[in-house]
Formats: sequence, C-alpha cells, structure tokens
Amino acid sequence: MSDVLASADVQLISLKDLPVFANTIPSKLPATLAAGHPIIGALSGDAARIIENSGAGWTVPPGAGPELADAIRAAAALPREQLAARGAAGRDYYHSHLSEAVGAGALVALLERSAQRAGSDGRRRGRRRFRARPARG
Repeated sequence: MSDVLASADVQLISLKDLPVFANTIPSKLPATLAAGHPIIGALSGDAARIIENSGAGWTVPPGAGPELADAIRAAAALPREQLAARGAAGRDYYHSHLSEAVGAGALVALLERSAQRAGSDGRRRGRRRFRARPARG
C-alpha cells in the first residue's frame, strides 16, 4: 500500500457528512500527514480543521462535487515544489501535534494532574493499595 501512496502527488481523504464524523479523525489523516503528502479533504469537523491548521492542503464540504473539482484543479496547477511544501507543513504539524511522543506526553500530564487532584484533599478515597507479590513457582 505504501507504494501506491508514494506514487500519488496528492492524497484524497473523504468522509460522509454525518454527525458521527464531525469528531472523527480517520486513521489515514495522521498517516498521510506523517508521510508528508499534501491532502485534499472532502470532510468537515475535526479532520477538516487539522488539514486547514496544518497547511497540508485543501478542504471542501463532503458531497460538494464542484468544490472538490476546484480543489483538484488547484492542486494540479501548483508546481511540485509548492506541493512538497504543503506536504512538509503537514509532516511538521504531525510531529508537533499528533505524534506518539506528543500523545504520550499529553497522557502523562493528564494522569499527573489527576493524581494530584485525587491526593489534594488528603484522603485516599477508598482506594486500596496493592503490593506486588513474588510469583509462586
């Protein structure tokens, strides 16, 4: 599959205009950003905002055929260097906002804040502490 993706100048990512997809980020979006490919997104919600904020490409509303055709023509008209710049902007956005390292750091910070709040009133809140026991052989 990576050979197919690498052979394209621009990637198309589309989602239907359904409420469930407003907060959905399709897995191909971060993968395409990380790969440094420019994107045409026929979608809305969070996924559209990521494409717009990253500078990686173009977004059009789902099901908007004429606007999609315009976006494809716009991408086709750009010199390769400008397409590459959009792809590089997407890769940079991925590394600064969506990478595993960023996600792990955010999770650690969230868990630390939660642990501080749980311990801030001095009570254990009914939680039991378990000690690891050696395995019996």
